[in-house]
Amino acid sequence: MKFIKTIITLIALYSMPVFSHPHSFVDLKTNVIVEGSMLKSFQMEWMLDEIASSELIYEVKNSQDKEKTQQNITAEMVQNRIAKSLF
Repeated sequence: MKFIKTIITLIALYSMPVFSHPHSFVDLKTNVIVEGSMLKSFQMEWMLDEIASSELIYEVKNSQDKEKTQQNITAEMVQNRIAKSLF
């Protein structure tokens, strides 16, 4: 019985990396822009965690067209948030 428990424990510990996956954490701050009595727009400010920020900075720094890469990253992030109904 002890042997079986040892085997089960080893299998469980060996498979632990399968259960882990990276997460990105984004804090979203929304400002309402009002002129007079009219709603003009919403301004959003995104604060990403250190790992996500580092990955995106690396991607932009190593791209040929930095502006296009920034636009693509922004569009992808917005689409991901829309798809997950976070707006």
